[in-house]
Amino acid sequence: MSYRNIEVNGKKYEYVIGSTHVKIKGVGLWPKGEVGNEMRGINDYDGEETVTVEVTPANIKRLIAK
Repeated sequence: MSYRNIEVNGKKYEYVIGSTHVKIKGVGLWPKGEVGNEMRGINDYDGEETVTVEVTPANIKRLIAK
């Protein structure tokens, strides 16, 4: 997985979203659950509830701007 670029308040940052954590170079490392939005759904195969975490660029910007 490669780093992505984002600009916040005129400064450029690099970040990566892994399977369990989000890392922003020079800023820090956080669990995805603390950064993103929890998404719930139903598995079509067995009807069980699924829970995933979606991290968007807007989530990354909010985290940097803190």
